[in-house]
Amino acid sequence: MGRKPDIVRLQFQKTEELSNKHGECYHICLHCVAAKEELAKKSKEEAEAFVIPKIRGSVVALRAHLERCPHAPEVRMAEQASTTLKAKAASFVYPKQENHRPPITQEHIDTFLQLLVEFQVANKLPDSFIENGSTVRLIECLDPRMVKHLPTRAKLRKMRLEYTKAKADEAAATSKE
Repeated sequence: MGRKPDIVRLQFQKTEELSNKHGECYHICLHCVAAKEELAKKSKEEAEAFVIPKIRGSVVALRAHLERCPHAPEVRMAEQASTTLKAKAASFVYPKQENHRPPITQEHIDTFLQLLVEFQVANKLPDSFIENGSTVRLIECLDPRMVKHLPTRAKLRKMRLEYTKAKADEAAATSKE
């Protein structure tokens, strides 16, 4: 007859020592055995002091041991994950605290618009580039607060004409000198 096969039993070795009068035997955890062997490589005294627990043969008892066995892979991984999470939680700072930016001033907006016009002229872009979704996404990525300050196509054209006129006047003044 025997017991119904369970995958949990593959992680245990059956001993010959009886656990009750019904012929059930104790089992030992293969993870604990491997841990004792590893410990024996480092220190014989510590390995001799290491006691491998005997577990009754029921699947419930075997699973209970695996849940609390410090040598089982799942428990080791859970412990490593919890220590990693604790370390991360201790050093975690909310992005709002970390990336706090000063409020936008009119001077900042004017500088942004000036740089935008310089970028347009340097790259010979049409006035319609300001309405492209990719331009808006780029500016939103750099500083989301500046999206609402983007000029219209007509306003950008006016700013570009003023900029090119100022550059032409500046070039004429330097050529006279």
